[in-house]
Amino acid sequence: MKKRTCLIILSFLFCSIFTWAQTRIKGTVCDEQGETLPGVNIVEKGTTNGVISNFDGQFSISINSPKPTLVISFIGFETQEISSPKNGIKITLKNANTQLEEVVAIGYGVKSKRDLTGSVASISADNIETSVISNATEALAGRIAGVQVVSPSGSPGSGISLNIRGLNSISGSSSPLYVVDGFVGVDPSTIDASEITNMEILKDASATSIYGSQGANGVVIITTNNLSKKGKNGFSVSATAGFNEVIKRFDMLNGSELYQMLTLMVPGKDIYTEWAETYTDVDGINWQNEALRKAVYQNYKASFKGSSNSTDYYGSVSYNDEEGIIKHTGFNKLNINIRGEHRFNKKVSVKSGVSYNRQEKYGKSSNGKYGAYVKLLTARPHFGDQNLLEQDFILDEDGTLDYNNINPISELENYHSLNIEDYFRGDFELTYKVTPSLRLVSRIANQWRYKESENFQNNQTSSGRSKNGIASYNTGKYNKIINDNLVYYTPKLGRQHKLNLMAGFTQQESISSSNKVAADGFDIDALGVYGIPMGNTQKLPSMSKSKSVLYSYIGRLDYTLKDRYLFNFNFRADGSSKFGDGNEWGYFPSGSFAWRMSEEKFIKSVKQISNLKVRTSYGVNGNQGISSYQSLSTYKNANYTLDNGFTVGTAPKRLENQELKWETTRQANVGLDIGLFSNRLNITTDAYYKKTTDLLLTVNVPSTSGFTSYLMNFGSLENRGIEFDINALLIKNKMFQWNVNFNISHNKNKVLKLSNDNSYQLLDDTWESRIPDEFLLKEGESIGLMYGYKFDGVYQLNHFLYDDINGPYELKGNVPQLAGQTKVKPGFVKYRDLNNDGVVNADDRTVIGSSTPEFFGGFGSTFKYKALSCNLLFTYQYDVDILNGYKLEIERMTGSSNKFASVLDYWSIENQDTDMPKPGIDAAGPYMMSDRYIEDASYLRLKTVSLSYNVPRKYLTKMGIQSANIQVAGKNLWTTTDYTGTDPEVSISGNSLTRGVDYGTYPLPRTYVVSLKMNF
Repeated sequence: MKKRTCLIILSFLFCSIFTWAQTRIKGTVCDEQGETLPGVNIVEKGTTNGVISNFDGQFSISINSPKPTLVISFIGFETQEISSPKNGIKITLKNANTQLEEVVAIGYGVKSKRDLTGSVASISADNIETSVISNATEALAGRIAGVQVVSPSGSPGSGISLNIRGLNSISGSSSPLYVVDGFVGVDPSTIDASEITNMEILKDASATSIYGSQGANGVVIITTNNLSKKGKNGFSVSATAGFNEVIKRFDMLNGSELYQMLTLMVPGKDIYTEWAETYTDVDGINWQNEALRKAVYQNYKASFKGSSNSTDYYGSVSYNDEEGIIKHTGFNKLNINIRGEHRFNKKVSVKSGVSYNRQEKYGKSSNGKYGAYVKLLTARPHFGDQNLLEQDFILDEDGTLDYNNINPISELENYHSLNIEDYFRGDFELTYKVTPSLRLVSRIANQWRYKESENFQNNQTSSGRSKNGIASYNTGKYNKIINDNLVYYTPKLGRQHKLNLMAGFTQQESISSSNKVAADGFDIDALGVYGIPMGNTQKLPSMSKSKSVLYSYIGRLDYTLKDRYLFNFNFRADGSSKFGDGNEWGYFPSGSFAWRMSEEKFIKSVKQISNLKVRTSYGVNGNQGISSYQSLSTYKNANYTLDNGFTVGTAPKRLENQELKWETTRQANVGLDIGLFSNRLNITTDAYYKKTTDLLLTVNVPSTSGFTSYLMNFGSLENRGIEFDINALLIKNKMFQWNVNFNISHNKNKVLKLSNDNSYQLLDDTWESRIPDEFLLKEGESIGLMYGYKFDGVYQLNHFLYDDINGPYELKGNVPQLAGQTKVKPGFVKYRDLNNDGVVNADDRTVIGSSTPEFFGGFGSTFKYKALSCNLLFTYQYDVDILNGYKLEIERMTGSSNKFASVLDYWSIENQDTDMPKPGIDAAGPYMMSDRYIEDASYLRLKTVSLSYNVPRKYLTKMGIQSANIQVAGKNLWTTTDYTGTDPEVSISGNSLTRGVDYGTYPLPRTYVVSLKMNF
């Protein structure tokens, strides 16, 4: 009887369990307006059992629990949990104020956007995923007001220039501080961009002063936390493939045209006359077509993540391989990242991670007059019976060798250049929750970098031929240790008050060293740089080592009254080893206030206003962006001859300056945040003023001191500007969504003071040694002024007393000419005499351009239709100039190198309506900087376009795939500009004071890629 009773009970329980296992719940999900929502996640809580709603908002889910709870979540709506749901349920999701409730990273912590009192902007992983980038900072281009992102070179693996709210220093660095996962000073190029979940840009002093001396130029906080959450285990793979191509090719002279021109540029050389007659209508070789290519772009990644009750972990490996659009150049990068978090109990947890990055850049990808691009443009389009593509050097038919006559393809093949960087970062963080209100955090990180550079030019290259080979080998090591010890306290003060306190101590130690060996003259070149010991001419080796230490005390207080009056105070004290005794410490306070007006009763009644907040802030930052030991007297190598022998000696290199101290930047900011129509329209505007004093300037000193310059604190500059950002969700329904955004920025900088002795400095960019002092730094003016002569066309016949085409020519009395110039003739270059003294000389130089844009920004649009989405991003800059070095060098009708086809419009008796000088060195005159070579670099560019498709899950489940996305994207697809050079954005100079020179710059490519991402 007992056995029968047990059997009946077990059967009943089994049937009950089976019944629950077979239970299916159907329902519909809609928004507050009653519109059904497709793509909503419906998950049985505590399990991986889940479905998504279809295009009509309907779902059907099998339940595996007798008392289930469904979790319903969708982007832009509040997440709901429904216990014991019934079949046929209708679920209404409420709109979430996601933009305001979103938590963003700030210095040494996080904060809700609605509680921000400073100027902080952010972009999410969605923005990064739609960009074709190899450097994380490139994703900021055109997306954030006040942030100017420039790609100065198209060379694979080249760096990105980024400035936040203008230039804050002259001799010091103006680059922002990068903080990755809480650790300062991380190079963003070493990060896999697909790992990033958020990027925050701290712009005003209230936001940046917590970083003290490192935050004067703004802060970029990058979060790469990919740790799994409970129940989210899986494996992901992605593959991207495509190609880069040349955007623009220059129109050069062909063979026939060049030799016709050479007979005029170099009159009397019989061989040119003979060739001009022999090779009429023969084009020769187009070296651009031979050296430029469609280059392959590849990126592959695999990652895994998992979780248990107490441990989360994540790991990934990615590889990027990018060929250069110039043959025999390229770049590849390997990233490995492993992170984990373990919770010992409710109070103690640890996080740790290690990452490894290796970058290899190869080939002659350098910029400038000796770079690869200039060589292939200026190489003569030789022709004849021999196969010129297989010749290293091509002799003129008179048997002479001109170094312009080298085969540029051979130059690329025989120029060995390899730059390798290995980067390792490890970090560990311990968190102890003493009480629910008190938390202690201690963390340590180590960043280690090793650089290796090989350069070998054999005797088949233009530079190596004269010395029978040139070789150099450089190594560098860099190590940085960071330790943060922080205390967070959040007491409970009731509903009317909120208080957050943070205090801590941080320390950083950086050590770097470098070594270099070099030699010339090799009997055997097969060993490359490893044959340096066998070089016939050994160069003296060089070594260096430096160390710097930074100690800091930090504190922050956040106080909120009645959820509408927000106060913030920050303080940081930095002690740096870079400054003299008594000047090591700098103190950087800041304060800010925000009034959330939308919480006031008189605003709440206006339904159209969702958010209205006024912000104001003031604070102080410092700058220590100089190398170590600048305050100390140092020595240098000084070699001399003694008793007919070579002797190595030393000599003073720098004067001591124990008074050297911090640059100080004070900044005030006023901002307004507006959200309208349930935050479907958001507007942010900021106005700011920054003043930097005690500039770290190199000033001239009397040569009788034994030195020519001296680093000291002197001078000041200011930046003032306004930023405007708008984001609008124009359409949103169950089928279609359309979002647009626009930002514009204006920044005006001014040099207030330079030194007691001089109110200006002339700056020389090294792109062309024959043109010195092409930039001007002057009190009362902005940084980046181009300086030179005013081009006035060419001399015409009516400028002379005699109109006879055979001369003689004598300038009229009121027509000026260059000082020291004789035998001026029609068709010669002419410049303006600005001071009307009858002669053109250095006194007639003036400001002829500016490399600082009047406005810059970007605008974009995102369209989503069902599972399809499209993203477009435009960038622009307005009223900015660029020095077209190509025009100066390759339109100069002297020498025997190839020229632009535009020189065919040269002045002659038959063609007088032109400003192109006649051929010949006399007509071209000396090398002079003039506004003839200054061009408008304003542009509008379609920066990125992406089209992606989320494959429906019904096609994936049978293959064990959770989700899949296919994306087609492009970069630099279209640009409209009046600039005639390679690209209006590039710059050969890495110095922000002399930015805006384009000559020999590796061209920016146009990129097309297709990618596939799958999650398992």
